[in-house]
Amino acid sequence: MVNNPRLRSLRERPVPTDIYATGVALHLAHIRISQTAPYPRLHFLEATDKAELICVGYLGPHLLTR
Repeated sequence: MVNNPRLRSLRERPVPTDIYATGVALHLAHIRISQTAPYPRLHFLEATDKAELICVGYLGPHLLTR
C-alpha cells in the first residue's frame, strides 16, 4: 500500500512541524479496536524520539488495502 498513491494518501496525516517539517507523516502503525464490523482501527505515529509524542492520525473503520 505504501507504493500505491491512493492508499498511501489515506495514511498520510497531519503532524506538528517539529516532528516533520512538511507537517505530514505516514501513519502505518495501527491497532484494532474491535473484533466486529466495521473493525475500527487507530492509526498512529510514535514520535517519542523527536518530540516525546504519539500522534493519532486516524480512528475509524478499516482503511482500504486494495
